[in-house]
Amino acid sequence: MNYQSLLLFILLPLLAFNLTFGQAKLGFSIQNLVVSSNTLEFDIYAVANVNNTFHSRGQVYLDYNMLAFGDSIVHRGNVSFTPLSLVSETVPVFGNKYSTIGFIDNSPSRLAITWQTNFPAASPTSLTHTLVPAAFTPLYHITMQIQNTTVPIQVSLAEYLMIGQQFHITAPNWEVPYHDWPLPVELMHFDGRPINDQEVQLDWSTSSEINNDHFVLEKRLGQQGPFLEIAQIEGAGTTDEPTFYDFIDRSPMDVVNYYRLKQVDIDGLFSYTGMVEVKFEELKAFDLTIYPNPTTDIAYLKLHSVEKEDFHYQLVDQSGKRMTSGQILGLTSQEEIQLDLTEFPAGVYYLQLVGPSGEVQYVKLVKI
Repeated sequence: MNYQSLLLFILLPLLAFNLTFGQAKLGFSIQNLVVSSNTLEFDIYAVANVNNTFHSRGQVYLDYNMLAFGDSIVHRGNVSFTPLSLVSETVPVFGNKYSTIGFIDNSPSRLAITWQTNFPAASPTSLTHTLVPAAFTPLYHITMQIQNTTVPIQVSLAEYLMIGQQFHITAPNWEVPYHDWPLPVELMHFDGRPINDQEVQLDWSTSSEINNDHFVLEKRLGQQGPFLEIAQIEGAGTTDEPTFYDFIDRSPMDVVNYYRLKQVDIDGLFSYTGMVEVKFEELKAFDLTIYPNPTTDIAYLKLHSVEKEDFHYQLVDQSGKRMTSGQILGLTSQEEIQLDLTEFPAGVYYLQLVGPSGEVQYVKLVKI
């Protein structure tokens, strides 16, 4: 008899003591984002809506900006993981309760993490499974290698892929997919850019909100030190319509500044929904503005240039595929260019602008 079969035999009498729950649900968030040199590190957290919810297996999908990290980062060895408390508990004699059975490139700009219990036939007691509390609790620590520090550093949870892919246990011996708990906030984008040598324009948008009380905007100067609160922005409560936010930061600046959003529910639960990096060393003799952003069909490019010069641009999607390109010949700061996105699918794009001396700027554009 192997160890797992022996453990199941030992635990069968404990079935009578199992807790049985109604429809429990789990949610996830990215927290503790830290940029150090050419590395991004962060934690994935999970939370249950009912205390003492056992979990048996699951998947998390992470989308990332391929321009910053490169493609297929698992295959290239540019990312690693460490199991945290929710998947690192052990059983005396028998070892780990869970195994990470998949850490793969789900697409060139998406990675997937899959885990499951090592004792699937055992009843869900605290001896064989782990309880997920009704508070955000660490699941995995992720380390990603940054390949290009001149473009936005962005990582997000692909929630729409995770629906129906993950499971928890609500009764002694069966699983239920935990996909019925809508996210409190669906963040569409979060961007920041310097508008002069002392101010930063920050803007973000959500596609829907549930019981969203407010956002806390936090900032860190440079790559070391703590994130500090600089503003609170009232949320939209509950809405299924796109909502747009903006804020101008006039607090002291460093060469590199990091901003993150803390989303706080009406009941006080919170999670971190995004991070953006703003470099003042990127201020050059020209700057590019795109509006409206997000947009539905048409966007306008306005170039702020000291001199009348020629520029080249290209629009790429999140996988790095070029969607369109062109030249801006002798454009002055008073002229605009219309960009037609009618035939493009909704999603996130990046406009790359190359100046006459090879200077490069990126601006994120969201089509909804």
